Amino acid sequence: MNAEPLWWGTASQPLAGEPTSGDRSYVRSLLDGGTLLAVLDGAGHGTAAAEAAEAGQAILERHADMPLARLFRTCHDGLRGTRGVAMSLALLSPRADRLTWIGIGNVEAVVWRLEPRALPRREHLLLRGGLIGCQMPIPVEASQPLSPGDLIVLATDGVRGDFTPLLNGYEPPQRIAERILERHATGQDDALVLVARTRGPS
Repeated sequence: MNAEPLWWGTASQPLAGEPTSGDRSYVRSLLDGGTLLAVLDGAGHGTAAAEAAEAGQAILERHADMPLARLFRTCHDGLRGTRGVAMSLALLSPRADRLTWIGIGNVEAVVWRLEPRALPRREHLLLRGGLIGCQMPIPVEASQPLSPGDLIVLATDGVRGDFTPLLNGYEPPQRIAERILERHATGQDDALVLVARTRGPS
């Protein structure tokens, strides 16, 4: 699965015994040439959580080209009356050389740098507490540079956060996502991983 200027893949599973997962991912190429990555985690699990996450995904589909902070506020307004969602958004610039991101709730986001001498090699998004659609703090953006081959990983809280040793520069993102899910899903909640790699020179 590809979305310029990225290679990306995703893997997910519902909580055992549930008919559907309350976690959703979304990748969209934007009008300016940038790319939006999103992972949403509906509060709780089961059908009501899935409905909240799907509603949030639909809002992203309609408004993906908005600035990130405004997009969070739009999702918050549109999800009132649902269970609400945790959500992290990562916006890549058209040249994929800069990442801007916001996280509210418990969807972890990590940048892993291909260059071994990069400091820091791993960068974690600072998440703010809250639930979109219920109680949301003011969204605050963070930004950092990217280089070809860097990985961006977004994972819901059904995935243990000690997966960074599995990140590498040679496996395709889909395989990395599958391995993270296989080895780090807690089994106590829905679980979803989205992995994207910035493209190098063609």
